[in-house]
Amino acid sequence: MHIKRCDRIWPEPGASLGPSGISEYAVFTDHETNALFSVGNQGEGASPRDPGHRPPIKKWQAYGTGIMKTNADRSPKTTEKVFYLE
Repeated sequence: MHIKRCDRIWPEPGASLGPSGISEYAVFTDHETNALFSVGNQGEGASPRDPGHRPPIKKWQAYGTGIMKTNADRSPKTTEKVFYLE
């Protein structure tokens, strides 16, 4: 379900991540639970909230409302980092 929805709208929001300092971005889905998880690299000086202010990202977030957990402003709920290995 998530893959088809993302494929319909992805090129526009995807193109806005690079100028926001985000690279190597991936979205994963668990087909059993329908859960989504995304991860990406953030350049120095970039805030993880930077892309969320761009119209293509706002459109993508609005498109995902109803199939993923979101905040009142439609931004995705964030998760807590458990560990990180470099």
